[in-house]
Amino acid sequence: MLVNDQSGLRQVKAIGNFLSTYYTDLLYIRNFQRYKQGKFPKLEYLKKGSGTFYQFLIEFRIMRNVDKNKVPEFLSETLWCVKGSTLDNVDGFASHLKNTGITHNKLPTSLASKILFLNNPLAIKLYDNQAKRALRYKGMNYKEFLELVRTFGLKHRSIAGSSFKIISLYLELIESQFGTEIKDVNQIRFNRFIDKLAWLLNT
Repeated sequence: MLVNDQSGLRQVKAIGNFLSTYYTDLLYIRNFQRYKQGKFPKLEYLKKGSGTFYQFLIEFRIMRNVDKNKVPEFLSETLWCVKGSTLDNVDGFASHLKNTGITHNKLPTSLASKILFLNNPLAIKLYDNQAKRALRYKGMNYKEFLELVRTFGLKHRSIAGSSFKIISLYLELIESQFGTEIKDVNQIRFNRFIDKLAWLLNT
């Protein structure tokens, strides 16, 4: 990595952005899995606090698109979705949420991707305006967007690898906090870094 050229500086920024959110990303993922397993009481999970569903909605800018009085219903619909046939179907979940009225009768594709990311961070990539601009995608189809993310990830796999070597001690410290509760953490790490890198390489 050459830190004195533009691409090198962007890599440094991507590393910084990634590290600043990686612990909380894993915390949200871990706690959602605990909630599904009945290990995180619903009333506690709906409170504002570290690693809760409510805090996730705030931090990931979802709350502005959800009726605040329907957050408990929103969580119930999410649990129904991830246990059913639409567990990885972002477009399908978005359509379902629109029909419930939880999202002010709007089609919340970005919101749906962020929520389903909690359930399956290996397969679901975050879909929002920032990510779309980064990948120069102007369409509205999540599957098309997902292919662009995968292509970008393959193209920049070596940058991710070199970045992880630089911050290996920090990665070990963060990931050790979650033991074996999070599966395939290496892939989650890669996915989250690629998100940060895309935002910077295309701005």
